[in-house]
Amino acid sequence: MNRVLLYIFAICMVFVTSCKKEMVCDNPNNIKKISEIYISYNYHYYTSNDQGHTWTLYDSDSFENRLFAVWHWDKDKISSIDHYDESQIDATDNFYYNNEGLVSKIINTYRGAEVGRMEYTYNKAYISHMDYFYQNALESTYDLTYSDNKLSKIACTYLNNVSAKEDVYQYVELTWTGSNVTKSEVFYNNISDSFTTYTYDNKNNPYFGSNAITAYILGWDNPYKLSQNNVLSIVSNVSDETGTYNYSYNNDNYPIQYHELYESIYEDEDYWFRANVEYIYSYNYLEN
Repeated sequence: MNRVLLYIFAICMVFVTSCKKEMVCDNPNNIKKISEIYISYNYHYYTSNDQGHTWTLYDSDSFENRLFAVWHWDKDKISSIDHYDESQIDATDNFYYNNEGLVSKIINTYRGAEVGRMEYTYNKAYISHMDYFYQNALESTYDLTYSDNKLSKIACTYLNNVSAKEDVYQYVELTWTGSNVTKSEVFYNNISDSFTTYTYDNKNNPYFGSNAITAYILGWDNPYKLSQNNVLSIVSNVSDETGTYNYSYNNDNYPIQYHELYESIYEDEDYWFRANVEYIYSYNYLEN
């Protein structure tokens, strides 16, 4: 998959949310409010010239307990999220709501200047269409389909410029088991290009149940955070590369800290490459 298509897929999994008509679409009282997230990181990159029998360390990096994000709230609605890079605010997501209390747009700023924004159209309480603007130019659009009150398909259209619209050439399908997304699959020209599978625990996912939080999370992460429970493993299959994420948590109800372990192996004609990455995220919550 080339860089443009990867970018479009990332945006396609961006800013997607579902909210049942009877659901409280801001922040229910029983949902924890995230206040701060800290991150630790360990990275090791290896090469092999004997098809993975022996590996040589090529590069490594690490840091501990850096401020990653600060969430700001206006009563029960999230107003903005600040993203940090080496203790400095690097970017901010600002949330705007319509008269029904649903997110109407999210504007991303980088060091004070607007970079991109997503605008939402609703069918009742469900997002039906999204427009993504990059530097005030409409860059891509998304049409959402639901089945049994769950998001099932996202059709993406990329615009080279504001006047030249291409046909929809990509869509993503989500498979649910109960209240959890267990598979996401990307299609090009109606042919499956890649897919990812997910498994879960039976504990509370702090991102679940809020229109604003869910819209944001799918903006910058992955569809597993649509789910009611916390993800335990992610296996991604893209072309000739397979990556596996494994997660562990240290809290019985809501995660206070979780570990993300990732291994990716890429096979080239002459060399194999392996990346081992560990993230440790630590959460602080506001008192309800």
